[in-house]
Amino acid sequence: MARLQDGAGSVDQIRKWRLNLFTTYRFDQASKLKGWSIGGGARWQDKAAIGYPMIFDNELNDHRPDINNAHFGPSEMNMDSFVRYKTRILGDKVDMTLTLNIRNLMDEDDLIPVGANPNKGSTGLIPVWRIPAERTYSLSARFNF
Repeated sequence: MARLQDGAGSVDQIRKWRLNLFTTYRFDQASKLKGWSIGGGARWQDKAAIGYPMIFDNELNDHRPDINNAHFGPSEMNMDSFVRYKTRILGDKVDMTLTLNIRNLMDEDDLIPVGANPNKGSTGLIPVWRIPAERTYSLSARFNF
């Protein structure tokens, strides 16, 4: 199978494209929101090949995977966000930064296919699924002195 895939357009579980975007906005020091900043990110992954249909190869006189017509799983999009507060404490001797991170804002609960059975039809049956990452929250404090 690996030898058949050499130079093929789709390789199992490898995504052709990924895109990560991240932004931060820091509020002006003269505003009422001095010390606060907000931001977020988006992580997109292209569809991945999850299996191949079987075709009959006359040269081999047997069935083999059709590596040019892969079954694909869905593309994935995840979004994250944060709120941060930075100030000086202990007589301006220590920088303190508090950050609340929220990961996987969209918190999809649909199972994600990761493997397709090879069948002789045009679509594969999905025997292997994975659970998407859940939304998580984390609060951190950092002190620089």
